[in-house]
Amino acid sequence: ATILWDDDVKDVEQTGLYTDGSVHIMNAMIPFAMPRSIKPLDTALDARKFSTLTMRITTGVYTDISSADTSAITPVIDVWLWEMRGAPAEFESVYMKQLYLKNTPSSTGENKVDIPVGNSYRGFFVYAVATASPMTPDFGAPLAVVSTALNRIKIESGTRTFWNQTPEQNRAFMKEIYRLDVLPDGWYFIDFALDGYVRQALQTQNLSSLKLVLDVKNTGYDYYIYPIEIVR
Repeated sequence: ATILWDDDVKDVEQTGLYTDGSVHIMNAMIPFAMPRSIKPLDTALDARKFSTLTMRITTGVYTDISSADTSAITPVIDVWLWEMRGAPAEFESVYMKQLYLKNTPSSTGENKVDIPVGNSYRGFFVYAVATASPMTPDFGAPLAVVSTALNRIKIESGTRTFWNQTPEQNRAFMKEIYRLDVLPDGWYFIDFALDGYVRQALQTQNLSSLKLVLDVKNTGYDYYIYPIEIVR
């Protein structure tokens, strides 16, 4: 089986977290279409090439939703599908794949995370959470303070460097490009397709290795890394 998307429920939007467990609403979107691109549907999932397609949702105990819950709940799952009808037969099968990596540096200095090669990457989303207060479904964990967590974030292969910024530079860049007024501490995004073209993505087909480098200023943080991979 091929995994096209793998995400954790603690990362989705949640509302209505009441202590008596009466109301819990979770919204999770799986966007195969590439946002902020010239042709967002270029990366739509062409299911015509598959014999089966399955959405598998794994549930846990009720306290996985919120530690404040005092009673069990019966989940009700609604799934909405957005289909692109009338796609031409020659529609190119390109889709976005998201699998996250977790990294906990044990020492300061450069900590290198291996990224799989062979496809293209639109970008990388990284966020840092204090290890002492691990991320919880109700977003109760404090995020890393920008000035204390990292010195730099880099993307490199051998002696070639594709991206090299300080956290402050990256966040200022994100706010300017995406016109954001507020950006939570510990959030970083590396975007190779700034003009919206799939061909601007980082091509790794001819690379022997690819590493995301976290130049750690202080330990004590977990880093969740989401490579936004474009698969043909």
